[in-house]
Amino acid sequence: MNKTKKREDFLDTFFPAEMRDLPPTKHLRLDSFEREILHNMHLEMPRGDSYLLLSPGLMVLRPKEAAEVEETLKGEEEFLTQLKRFVMQDLVFNSAILEGNSYFLDQNYHLTIVRFIPAGAGTYELKLYTNTRLDLITHYSDKIYLGHEIISLVEEKKHFGLPYLLSCIKREYERLRLDSRDRLRNPRRYQSTLMNEIGELVAEITVESEEYLSELPAHVDDGTCNVEELNHINSRNRAMKHLLIELADSVSEYDSLLRAHHENDYARYLTKFKKDIVNLINLYSIKVIPAFSRRTRS
Repeated sequence: MNKTKKREDFLDTFFPAEMRDLPPTKHLRLDSFEREILHNMHLEMPRGDSYLLLSPGLMVLRPKEAAEVEETLKGEEEFLTQLKRFVMQDLVFNSAILEGNSYFLDQNYHLTIVRFIPAGAGTYELKLYTNTRLDLITHYSDKIYLGHEIISLVEEKKHFGLPYLLSCIKREYERLRLDSRDRLRNPRRYQSTLMNEIGELVAEITVESEEYLSELPAHVDDGTCNVEELNHINSRNRAMKHLLIELADSVSEYDSLLRAHHENDYARYLTKFKKDIVNLINLYSIKVIPAFSRRTRS
C-alpha cells in the first residue's frame, strides 16, 4: 500500500498513466554528436522543494537519500528510455539548441541535463544544461544553461514551437525588469536609453509575432501553401530573425554595461535571456528558414 502511494505521489503524478503511451519516434538517424548526447542524457524532475536527477542509466544521482526514490522507479525503465528518445527527436527536428551549444557540449563530453517542468496537461517545459562529470556531483549549481523548449506528450508540435518561444521573450523581459529592483544595487542608474530600447524591441516583437504566427502553417510540409505564399512566409521569418538579432545586440550592450559596474548577480540572469534569444535566432537560421526554402524548390 505504501509503495503504491509513493508511486502516485511521484512519477505517476508527474507522468500520468494516460500520457505514457508516447507517439512512436521517427527513425532517428543520429550523427555521432547526437548519439553521444542521447547516450549521456540525464533527466531531472521536480520533487518537492528539490529536483530528482537521474543518470543516463536511470540511477538516482540526486538526492543522496535515493533508496525510497529508486523503489518508485522500478519497472519504469522502458518508459523513461522511450521518453529520452522522444526528447531527442524533438531536439533534432524542432530545435537548434544542441547545434548552437555544440562547443559547450563537446567540452563536457556531451553531458546533457534535461529538466522537466509541468506546463499543462501532458505538456512540459524543458530546460537544458550541461556540466562536467565532476561538477555534476560537487558543484551542481555551476551547470551551464543551454536553453529551453516545450514538448507535449499528447499532441504533435506545431510551428516549430515558435508561439511558445516568442511569447517567452516578453515574459522573460518582464521578469527581468521586475527583478532589477531587487538584484541591482542602483536600479535607477540603469533605466537608460539602452534599457528602453530593449523594451521597445520586445514590444515590437510581441506585436509582430501575433500577425506573423497567424500566417505560419502548422507544419512546413502540409502542402497547403503555394510557392508565392512560402516565399512570403520566409520573408516574415527573416524579418522576425532580424528583430531578434537587434534585440540580442541591445541585450549584449546592456550586459557589458552591467558587468563594467560589477552588477554580476543581475547580469548572469540577463545572460540566460540572451541565450534564449540567440537560440531563437539559430532556430530560424538552421531549421525554419531552410525548411521553407526547401519547399519552394521541391
